Amino acid sequence: MNLYALPVPHMPEAVPVILDSFSSTITTTRGWRNGELESVHQLIDRYGGEDGDPLCELRDELSDYVKDRQRDVLILNKSVVESRVAQCISLTSNEAFETLHSTVIKIGRVIHRREHVQRRHPTTSIADPQGNKVVYCEHEEIEAHIQRISISSLELRHRSPVLAAIYVMVAISAVHPIRDGNGRLGRILFNMVMQADYGAPYIPLYELGQRSDGGWLLALRRAQIQNDWDCISSYIVNAVKITAQLQAASVMRHPDVA
Repeated sequence: MNLYALPVPHMPEAVPVILDSFSSTITTTRGWRNGELESVHQLIDRYGGEDGDPLCELRDELSDYVKDRQRDVLILNKSVVESRVAQCISLTSNEAFETLHSTVIKIGRVIHRREHVQRRHPTTSIADPQGNKVVYCEHEEIEAHIQRISISSLELRHRSPVLAAIYVMVAISAVHPIRDGNGRLGRILFNMVMQADYGAPYIPLYELGQRSDGGWLLALRRAQIQNDWDCISSYIVNAVKITAQLQAASVMRHPDVA
């Protein structure tokens, strides 16, 4: 078994070019209509991931080498639950970034319905098929890392709100501040900022990630380990475009649903 220490990424030095037109991209989406987000996994399954389908845009160049694609372990309605958590904690993006540690704890408490949620012990990822594990930062370092992420995200927001949201999601996932549900925590933070700054609907990153043939995890690790923000930015832009396509497909199938 090999253990790999996961670094907490530094703030991106430049805004990826693909994010220059993000404001116009996000306007192609709309609010979810009744029952749509609940059935988003069915809408996604319609694409099937074949060549030429939108889901292929989420794949990574190394996707063919990813053996565990997790297509059979989809948890239904996860984005629905996450979106409800986000609604419980209504903050502007500045408030979320300025009070990032307390925001993380608030989200963790809503997720787990208990008071004490911050990690108080060393932890690793689940082993991959070869037995390799990622080692997250020491629990004594969590608050210092979150403070640095908070300062960086506020600075980054002036250049690109969406990149600030991506950075917080990626960096918080690397810190692993709560005992369980850190992926949910990152996705909720990202979507809270998207809603506050762009009026965006909840982007179903979990369901799309489960259909990305490892593209999501590879993009995440490229940012965390290699400081490569182009791949994760491209992934997010494509996820937003696919969300708009899913919503359009839903209207075609159920035009009378209000």
